[in-house]
Amino acid sequence: MSKYISFIILAFIPGSLISQSIDFQINWKVGEAMIIEYEIVNFEMDGDIQQPPSTQNYTNRLIILEELEDGYKAVLTMDHPVKRELYQSFEVEDLQSEYIAPLVPDLEIELFVNSENGEFEILNTEELARDMESFFDKLGALIEERNSLFKALFDLSGLGLESFAFAEEIIEIVEDDMMYILLPFRHTFRMDRPVTVVEKEQNPLDYSTISVKTVKYEIEASDRKGVYRILEETDIDLSAFTETMSQMKSLMQDNEEDDKEREDFSVLAGFHSDGVTVFDAQAGWVERVELETHVYIRSELMGSFENRSTLSIRVRKQ
Repeated sequence: MSKYISFIILAFIPGSLISQSIDFQINWKVGEAMIIEYEIVNFEMDGDIQQPPSTQNYTNRLIILEELEDGYKAVLTMDHPVKRELYQSFEVEDLQSEYIAPLVPDLEIELFVNSENGEFEILNTEELARDMESFFDKLGALIEERNSLFKALFDLSGLGLESFAFAEEIIEIVEDDMMYILLPFRHTFRMDRPVTVVEKEQNPLDYSTISVKTVKYEIEASDRKGVYRILEETDIDLSAFTETMSQMKSLMQDNEEDDKEREDFSVLAGFHSDGVTVFDAQAGWVERVELETHVYIRSELMGSFENRSTLSIRVRKQ
């Protein structure tokens, strides 16, 4: 049986159907260099006002350095988080290429990726932390000496230096970037029915609270041999958050004048996404990802906010 995919066929039981599970395992080649291109487009509605859409594009490079007994060592070259934030704040190519790119270095992140479950570990965390600290120590003086406009851009963006002062932030960013590249290896899929994964996650509307996320995966073979489509549907239960917000507002009104007309403090909120990941099991790489996400909050008293976003990822050999 080929290394890149293993089938576990459950024993036939009279009167029942044969079910089939699929476990993908990483089968990368040392020396492979992959270019991973990302595009994120956001459409926001604040109350009745439609905000102009914003687009963020960036590119990572992943090189496989070494094959180990239980996984691979690789190096991920990615834009510095500060560069990403500034690029998103100022979508003017001349500003990006002339004032931002030369002053903000890329990051080189050494990874160990487990070949069985797709989990990763950052190997140079301490070095990254030192580099980040050194970068921010020098940034203030650097922008004053070399470019006052860059300082103005940085100040206008509202980006806080403390936002990326810790290595934990880098771990989260790498996870966000790599989660779909590693998605096929992180779950056991079934051809006969969906697989549902339930886990706790930060509330996308309030990072200080935890919500329950439910993800349903379906897998189907494409017309191309060895290529699969992984369909994903995600919902986050925000009912605890909306109930708490409604109770807080209602309690505030109870403390006001008794004869004041009671207002509607009900809060509605939701999070839903649909995605498809195209995975070439023979090559061992995700080819592309398309994801659409919708998150909203609506309240007669608090107003409303809505965000629709699309994420597109393209993976190719260098």
